[in-house]
Amino acid sequence: MKKKTIKKYVNILNKNNKEVLDMQEKWKDIKGFEGLYQVSNLGRVKSLERYKENHGKLQKVEEKIKTINIKNSGYQFVQLYKNNKYKNLMVHRLVAQAFIPNVNNKPQINHIDGNKLNNNVTNLEWITKSENEKHAWNAGLKQCTEKLKETTRKTNKEYKSKPINQLDLQGNYIRTWLNAHEASRLLGIDRSTISQCCTGGRRNKTAGGYKWCFANK
Repeated sequence: MKKKTIKKYVNILNKNNKEVLDMQEKWKDIKGFEGLYQVSNLGRVKSLERYKENHGKLQKVEEKIKTINIKNSGYQFVQLYKNNKYKNLMVHRLVAQAFIPNVNNKPQINHIDGNKLNNNVTNLEWITKSENEKHAWNAGLKQCTEKLKETTRKTNKEYKSKPINQLDLQGNYIRTWLNAHEASRLLGIDRSTISQCCTGGRRNKTAGGYKWCFANK
């Protein structure tokens, strides 16, 4: 992937993170997953602290911020687990359902600034299909839909396919992971934060108490 494309993607994430820090975060239960997961007005999702049975013993499950993934369409989604089944849910829809009244039962949700990665409640609104299409044309989003899909697909492939090195804070080598997704899944560190360390999106290049870089650097 071209460096300009990666830099643009990282800049969008950094802008969203700044907005998250500037606003007070509030949490609400996700419908159908009460007691298991909550979504915030800033577009984050977390699993709740709870106890589960494990081989006849009670095991404590700590509260944890969920990893957010991105579809080829550019929308963010999160994977939730209940009754031995996984379900992929769109983050912007979870935020709207929890925090924005839909008195007119409008079926779709609009990103007001056109940025599908910005799922802050202040950037979302319920709209009809025709209103959504009108907004897309006025914002020039329709014309670049295919280009956005291709850019997102390449970005996801870039992050998921490149081997990465894990270092301690002194820069000493610990191990090499197949990709950021694997490291995130096994260590419980946010994948996008690890990826930002590797691409230069984080100044100190640290995430989860470690330094990260692409293995070929």
